[in-house]
Amino acid sequence: MPKFHTSLQREKFKITDLSRNGKNSPPVMAFSNRMPILLQTKSGAVREDYVVRAHNMHTCIKLAAYIVKEFETKGPISGRSFNWSDLYEEVVKGYEKKWNKDLWVAIYHDGEVLFKGGSVESYPMLDIIEQCDFRNKKDYDNSVELAKKAYKKAGKNVDIEHEVNVAMVFDLKPKKTVRCGMVARGSSKRRTFSYMVDIKNNDKLDTYKSLLMSAALLEGIQLAFLIGVTKKREKEGLLSKISPEIKKSKAASEKLGRVTAHVRGFNKDYDVKYRPEQPDFSSLVDEAMEFMGAIIEMDAENVSIDGV
Repeated sequence: MPKFHTSLQREKFKITDLSRNGKNSPPVMAFSNRMPILLQTKSGAVREDYVVRAHNMHTCIKLAAYIVKEFETKGPISGRSFNWSDLYEEVVKGYEKKWNKDLWVAIYHDGEVLFKGGSVESYPMLDIIEQCDFRNKKDYDNSVELAKKAYKKAGKNVDIEHEVNVAMVFDLKPKKTVRCGMVARGSSKRRTFSYMVDIKNNDKLDTYKSLLMSAALLEGIQLAFLIGVTKKREKEGLLSKISPEIKKSKAASEKLGRVTAHVRGFNKDYDVKYRPEQPDFSSLVDEAMEFMGAIIEMDAENVSIDGV
């Protein structure tokens, strides 16, 4: 596949119904991670566009990576039989499927839903936005406004407030470099870092492997936070030894071990440079414990540890 570029967007929507006798009903909050992917054959003769949405960042990137892998290894996907459910199961099997009770994903092609999965339903409004984005020639910023008009035509007068932040920018130039910049939420602040892979002398680095590496780094940060927060709550006697939170934390620790091994393997196989430095998952666990220690004094029960 030729050069590849994508970005991951973290989105927040506030949907307010204005149609009830002029009185606003309570707004609905919707959160999503969104990654558009443009796939092309080496000749450029075949081009396919997909959009992946998911509850959390690493699942969104993993799904995109597996779609890229399918295209890179077996050719164009559209027009042939393909089991999207199998792809989804491969991505979420194990820890994610068992412990993420808010899990949902949606995959789109040319504005239409190809697949939806998870333990909860995704927001129907997102389907309308993707339809508008496709019809609006990928002018995504204006697509939200078009979605408002679509609702109005359907007899629903709604206001949609849209807030978006870029969480990852990924750029691959075949036989040259991979560059990836990421923004992740830390214990008390946002954490910005990047990595670069020099592949001038190694043309065997597939696009999907780099995307999976990006997903692993973000997943490791989230797992470290969950583990640290839970450890501190347990230490302070706020959780029993047999609580679901403790069981989830133990499963997260096992998962973090596998994620760490993945990152180490990638670093060993390729010339990877980090700026300012590679995330240290062990240190992040300690940071999360300190963060939770401060929170406990205020309200131990009102901190979210799942993240998106």
